[in-house]
Amino acid sequence: FSSLKFQEGERTVRWNNLFPPDRPLIFFLIYYKCPSICNTQLNSFFKAVNEYGLLPGKDFELAVLSFDYKETPELADKKKNAYLQEFEKAGKKPEFHFLTGTKENIQTVTDSLRFTYYWNEKENQWVHPTGAYVYSPDGKFYRKVGGAVFDPKTLYFTLAEIQPKILKNVFDRVKLYFSKYEQVTGDYKIHVDRIFNIVMPILLIVSGIVIFSKLFRIMRNKKFTP
Repeated sequence: FSSLKFQEGERTVRWNNLFPPDRPLIFFLIYYKCPSICNTQLNSFFKAVNEYGLLPGKDFELAVLSFDYKETPELADKKKNAYLQEFEKAGKKPEFHFLTGTKENIQTVTDSLRFTYYWNEKENQWVHPTGAYVYSPDGKFYRKVGGAVFDPKTLYFTLAEIQPKILKNVFDRVKLYFSKYEQVTGDYKIHVDRIFNIVMPILLIVSGIVIFSKLFRIMRNKKFTP
């Protein structure tokens, strides 16, 4: 992947340059002329991000690539600016990439992610998977999350597993510690084993204190019985 290049406006961006050393990357494969599902999932994603006060370019890196090699950088910029304006209305200054590429480079990415798509002549649109691909700062694939709709907590906890500093408070740290990602359902559930490992020693200690106290009272009563 190190040799892959994409176009962002008038400049060229290498795949490796999408990975800052201090935050994870969220990567989308969509196409900008999509009349439905692509807009739905991006809108849902940004809504989930805003719910937890996360900011692209600060808490994570965001890159969106069109899998349609015929789409132009101008079209990508138009889509990017539409989302930038929404952030700016809220007084925020995010940074993210909306990219285009050559057929060969795009295919390298889609093949590696097993991202299959085809053109539906009847509906005049691409049929393709949904969701976002999450990478760690060292460029290793971590997990695919979401779909047409994103669960805010799942997105938040996934990013926090890679970069804990994005957790907003101690309560979120506790929640994440006692949660576990379930691959089948695609969300976080209560981590029963972890709760058991924490609770059982506490119960044993409390039980020991109670038993010791009772034995102590019994011995003391016998000692002072005439």
